[in-house]
Amino acid sequence: MPWAFGIQWSGLLTLGGKYTLDAGCQRFCPVFERGGFTVPGTFPYQNLDMRFRKDLPTFGRSPAQIGLTFDIFNALNHVNLTGYNTGLQANGQPDPNFGKASGVATDARRYQLGAEINF
Repeated sequence: MPWAFGIQWSGLLTLGGKYTLDAGCQRFCPVFERGGFTVPGTFPYQNLDMRFRKDLPTFGRSPAQIGLTFDIFNALNHVNLTGYNTGLQANGQPDPNFGKASGVATDARRYQLGAEINF
């Protein structure tokens, strides 16, 4: 892209839909879909990774080339939950935390800088 001063861009978008999770009870279980509430037709699991790269021009007669990279992981900073509670309490009563997530599947937004030298 000459208009962007030779900066290269690449990315990876991962989208995942809801799926029904077996809660392990025989009858009269509430319908439970992993992923929580989302707007219908959208994806509860979203992860966007991007990379920007710039190759610098060579200096003089040196054959060495330098490339700089800037990576962004989970660029949209979307919270992807996991570890949903699907159990019952010891007395057989429904757990008040039924359907709530206890962990995250991806890290928060992260940045990474890098350099590459080829000669």
